Amino acid sequence: MAQVTVDLSDLETLVFTTGALKTIEGALQSRKSDPFVQPHLNFTEAHNRLATAMRNASRGTADTVVPWDEPLETYERHFLESVANNEENGLPTTIGTDFRLEHPEIDRLMCKGAITLGQLVKGVIWAGKDRPEPPPDPSGFAVRVTERGRSKLTKVAA
Repeated sequence: MAQVTVDLSDLETLVFTTGALKTIEGALQSRKSDPFVQPHLNFTEAHNRLATAMRNASRGTADTVVPWDEPLETYERHFLESVANNEENGLPTTIGTDFRLEHPEIDRLMCKGAITLGQLVKGVIWAGKDRPEPPPDPSGFAVRVTERGRSKLTKVAA
């Protein structure tokens, strides 16, 4: 095992913080059976949403190559509308690697927070296992419109 040297004050802070967290964890555990408290115990998703909103707020003032709040270009809007239409019809939007490289609007829309891109996978569920083992599928990616992307489309339509 590797040895690490840390400042005593950092170690004390971490130990006291984890001690406090253990107390909170115990209190939350004891309240899991309370039906009025249960809906509020799933704080991971709430934290993730708030952290995303915080980052998005700071991106609006960041000096980036693709400005966060820049209006949609025509070619960006067309791609975003096609993905949104697919979603409304219950169809996934998948793109090949070559298509992704040939269409800069995909990266621009990701920079604007309008879409997310996921790697396609092919999975295997082995006997006795409860989770698939999904190796990447080199055929391409899946694209999904974010709430921010839908908001941008609504503004363009108005």
